Amino acid sequence: MKIALTVLAVLLLAAGCLFAVAWGGFVDVAATEPHSDLVEWFLVTSRDRAIARRAARLDVPPLDDPRLLRRGAELYAAHCLLCHGAPGVDPQPLARGLNPLPPDLHSGAADDPARIYWILDHGIRMTGMPAYGPSLRSADLWALTAVVRRLPDLSAEDYAHLQETVAAPAAAPAAAAPAP
Repeated sequence: MKIALTVLAVLLLAAGCLFAVAWGGFVDVAATEPHSDLVEWFLVTSRDRAIARRAARLDVPPLDDPRLLRRGAELYAAHCLLCHGAPGVDPQPLARGLNPLPPDLHSGAADDPARIYWILDHGIRMTGMPAYGPSLRSADLWALTAVVRRLPDLSAEDYAHLQETVAAPAAAPAAAAPAP
């Protein structure tokens, strides 16, 4: 009983200290200041483990369909390019003010598609990464996943060509000859 009361007292004291730190405004929340190493480790580890746990439940469909990539490229240009850039395209200056900085999706190794989909669907709190699940269909999220997964393999020319295919109007049906 004595041990249980001691543990309870320590927990209440710790909770009181955390409340005093929060209430006193002692935590610097400025986006221009980096996190301490301990806080950075905690946040990154928590984020990565939480995403991995939830993404493991997803069934990934085939992602190599050219139509899927074309739709994903269209969505990427509309929703992601601003902050993440692309091969041959720098992020907009606004992205430099985010903390943490948005990852450079085209320079690293391709990520697990289930993880990419989960992040697109649910977003990540307090990072500037929005949840697209409420506004995009699941098929669109998979299309976007297909493109994000391919970005590290694309050169600037490949990405420009992919965007050209998005911008190119669909072939119009042949016009009927005028009646004589």
